[in-house]
Amino acid sequence: MILRDLIEAIAKFAGDTWEVMVDEIRNIASDWGVLLFLVGAFGSYPLLYPFIYINELVREVPVAVVDLSNTASSRQLIRMLDSTESVTVSRQLTGLEEAKRDFFAGQISGIMVVPEDFEERILRNQQTSVLAYLDASYFMVYRQVLRGISLASGTMSAGIEIKRLSAKGLSEEAANSARDPLRLSSVALFNPAGGYATYVMIGIMFSLLQQSLLIGIGLLGGTARERDASHYLIPPGFENKGVLPVLLGKGLPFFLLYALHAIYIFMIVFKVFDYPMRGSLGLSAFVVFSFLAALIALGFTMASLFRYRETAIPLLLAISLPSVLSSGFSWPVEAIPPVLRFLTCFIPGVPGTDAMIRVSQMGAGLHDVSTPLIMLWGQVLLYSTCSILIVRRILRRQREGIEM
Repeated sequence: MILRDLIEAIAKFAGDTWEVMVDEIRNIASDWGVLLFLVGAFGSYPLLYPFIYINELVREVPVAVVDLSNTASSRQLIRMLDSTESVTVSRQLTGLEEAKRDFFAGQISGIMVVPEDFEERILRNQQTSVLAYLDASYFMVYRQVLRGISLASGTMSAGIEIKRLSAKGLSEEAANSARDPLRLSSVALFNPAGGYATYVMIGIMFSLLQQSLLIGIGLLGGTARERDASHYLIPPGFENKGVLPVLLGKGLPFFLLYALHAIYIFMIVFKVFDYPMRGSLGLSAFVVFSFLAALIALGFTMASLFRYRETAIPLLLAISLPSVLSSGFSWPVEAIPPVLRFLTCFIPGVPGTDAMIRVSQMGAGLHDVSTPLIMLWGQVLLYSTCSILIVRRILRRQREGIEM
């Protein structure tokens, strides 16, 4: 008897969940605006962003050299600068004013000025210098030009010093040791080439998943209010269903759809563009699962905020940038104001991006991502509880005959 009742209860739960899920799929499929965000965005954006950053690094940035010395030493420095992969010497000029005109016209991104007494001071064993004017408004370009000029001038400086020491009778090995007694051996972990796309793509993709899903649910919630429905979470005709079948049935279509999006992004697009996925597949899947669960629960909680469908887009777009900036990959978490850091902990994209970067790029294990995973499941619990309370409140008011 007890077993039969249990089987009947499970069958009723599954049947109610299925009915709600089919109804939600019908709502999604009949709304072109929702389809645009939930489906259409993933036909272009996961490929568009990798193609934009396909070169990974900025190379051969055009610079001008104002050679006031016009000597063998200055020409050697110019050749060394031009041989770096960071910059290319596109112009050799005789005056700074001409270089400034080209700079402000956008034809070059930096200027190196070799002083008139450059070689003379070198021959006198005196310290000399070169001037560098760089465009710091574009950080990546600025970094590459500065790197190229620093590399060329540093290499030439080392060569001059070694020649001086060799002239004093030191062997080549001894001269090298005297010139650089403490040599730095640097190893770039996780992103050896320093590629920009490798660094930024996970944050972009998690932001895309979060933004499109929340907007899609927000549009459906606003549409339900516009049609005078009691609430988005209580479809007409489903008032007698249980709270859990309703929430589970409405959430499953979004979860299944976005699980497919995640597979497409992280297993196909990332593979095509050769982005690193160093962690275990199982842990990566669990991170995505946790992220989507928190995201859907947040979407259901926020669905009651939108009286009109159009209000969902600007409001939810507003949380996209804080989520990206607060996740720690574009700016150190320690440098974020504590109040803002606390508030953004309630956005699934913040711990979700953090966990996925650790797993995919650093090869982290479960223990290493325990903190962001706890935050995600805390959000699942918080927002699911809010959604359940909202549904129960609506059902209670309906039973009391009060229109919400």
